[in-house]
Amino acid sequence: MKGKLLKQLRNEKGLTQTEVGNAVGVSDSTIRMIETDKRNASLDLANNLADLFDVSLDYLEGRSAYRNASEVVIDILGRVDMIRACTDGQNIDDKIINIITEYIKNKKSK
Repeated sequence: MKGKLLKQLRNEKGLTQTEVGNAVGVSDSTIRMIETDKRNASLDLANNLADLFDVSLDYLEGRSAYRNASEVVIDILGRVDMIRACTDGQNIDDKIINIITEYIKNKKSK
């Protein structure tokens, strides 16, 4: 887990390390050590933190620029709208839509 991301999320919510620790069942010193990259969060703790801040584990690990699945969907839908605009109102081939749909399904399952 990226400590800087955890600290950023905590600050965005206006929470103290103690408040975050209480919310996920650990001490404030545990949160402090994670934020300073002196300790790694267990999978259970990482899941609890992701739930608390409504982000994906991939985001907390720095593997995704998207905070959660809805950001991915919004981005994809925006790209579909852009493709539609470039086709001058012509219908997009169903194959392209299927490819996009499969991509989203595969990303969600990882």
